[in-house]
Amino acid sequence: MTFAFLTLLISSGGYIFYLLQKLEGQRKYIITLNSENNRLRKTSWQSKDFNSITVELLNSSCIEGIVKYDTKLYFAPVSWSPYLSKLKKASKVAILEKARVEERNWYYVEIYIPRKANGKKINSRGWILCENILTLEEPELITEGNPGMNNIVKYK
Repeated sequence: MTFAFLTLLISSGGYIFYLLQKLEGQRKYIITLNSENNRLRKTSWQSKDFNSITVELLNSSCIEGIVKYDTKLYFAPVSWSPYLSKLKKASKVAILEKARVEERNWYYVEIYIPRKANGKKINSRGWILCENILTLEEPELITEGNPGMNNIVKYK
């Protein structure tokens, strides 16, 4: 009887410890989301004139490209838009659309990210300036200013 009670007590303690660890992970996740939300709210949207933005969709002959080192993935195809992430290394992307906004060309891309173990797909789409992506439309590739690009692709 004592053995069963001790086993129950130890297993209950282990389960409580597991739940506390899970709760701590969720708390850290909420804090991270809250700080990101505050950063996005601080963006000055009031000074922008949204009525004067024109988007011209362009034909793109490329379906893939390589993003240059240290490139920002923007939420919208305007330079004052908040960025979703900063790509720290050269990455292969699928080009979905090409657009011209405020006299600058942008690509709407999807970054190749494998699915999570639970099968959920990660949202990996955003806008990148044309200057920060290498495609077959622009065959010249300068690797000196691009760390990490030397072993990926070379056009001739």
